[in-house]
Amino acid sequence: MHRLLLVDDDPINLAVLEEIFSETDTLCCVQSGEEALQQASEFKPDLILLDIMMPHMDGFETCRRLKANPETTEIPVLFLTASTELKNKLTGFACGGSDYITKPFEAEEVIARTRTHLHLRDARELIRRHNHELEALLEERTRDLIQSERHAAFSLLMQGIIHNLKGPLTAVTGLSDFITSLIESKNEELSTGPAHIPASEPIAFLTKIAGSSQLISGAGEELKTMIDSMMTKSKSDKQQSLCETDLNTLIKQELTFLEGDMRFKHAINKTVQIAEKPLPICVVPSEISQIVSNLIRNAMDATYTEKHPKMLIASGKKGKNAWLSVEDDGPGIPPEIRDRIFDPFFTTKPRADKAADKEPSGTGLGLYTVAAIVNTYGGRIDVGDSSLGGTRMTISIPLIKKT
Repeated sequence: MHRLLLVDDDPINLAVLEEIFSETDTLCCVQSGEEALQQASEFKPDLILLDIMMPHMDGFETCRRLKANPETTEIPVLFLTASTELKNKLTGFACGGSDYITKPFEAEEVIARTRTHLHLRDARELIRRHNHELEALLEERTRDLIQSERHAAFSLLMQGIIHNLKGPLTAVTGLSDFITSLIESKNEELSTGPAHIPASEPIAFLTKIAGSSQLISGAGEELKTMIDSMMTKSKSDKQQSLCETDLNTLIKQELTFLEGDMRFKHAINKTVQIAEKPLPICVVPSEISQIVSNLIRNAMDATYTEKHPKMLIASGKKGKNAWLSVEDDGPGIPPEIRDRIFDPFFTTKPRADKAADKEPSGTGLGLYTVAAIVNTYGGRIDVGDSSLGGTRMTISIPLIKKT
């Protein structure tokens, strides 16, 4: 049952309208525009049948005020008038009226027009409710999505940290194993060899251990610096960590750390072509060390199945940039996937839990991290074919401008 507000200064017209709708709708009858405005707010009708020709405030002005009030602006207004002039009809529509019913009216026409506009109003209300429900659902889904994205971002951060700590950790464990093997071999010599030992031999032995211990200490310091760097929120947060550094020095330092990896030290035929002159860059040193380590270990993984693997590590200057390249003689990267290798979590290697014994595994974060770091310095990373037959990875970083 709908609520109708009937407005007409003629009691007879009101009585006729009341007779038409009394059995099907809830009615409120008034005889002036002022009363119509009051009852529109209090009675809250679903539709208003409004006479135009009334004293004090005619139907046009009443309709204007109804439409100006946010509480009543959506209520459809059907004008009742004896006038058939086009000018009056246009004025009524301009005021916000929905339709015209001409006096004298037939009950069937009044009912038909009223029901049509009530159905339209109900449809609008239904659409409005559905919109509110959809907006609420969208807001809820958005909150869930944001929460999910936060978890994913945190997971990405943690996996990136774990992935990029593997290099220095490998250096630490490799050098520790090297020290252990030295001690075991020396113990074996002492237990089976001659009683007399030259005085210089213990000194040489201790020198080797001291040198390896210094490398372990350096790798540990790199781990600490890397953790501090990765925990920064943005490049602006790490401005205090930026310093002038020679790219060649960082490369040589990382190669020294990698000597703790027995495969890198003994199984791979390495060619190192470092530029003779310094390559000064303004960076966070641990981040560039991380890049060098990731590129070299990526090349090592690429040559895993090669019988006599080769690697070429080079640096130089081109224009206003310093560059580092790492080449291997592995199977190479197919052209169809080269655009994807810097995407997070994209990898052609098996996961750690799926890899065979000693087979390289991957998370898909190594090259993604390299590209992300290089981009923060306004540099670039390129992938191409190597002269060795495999892949060539090259990074470029702006040199410090000389004043």
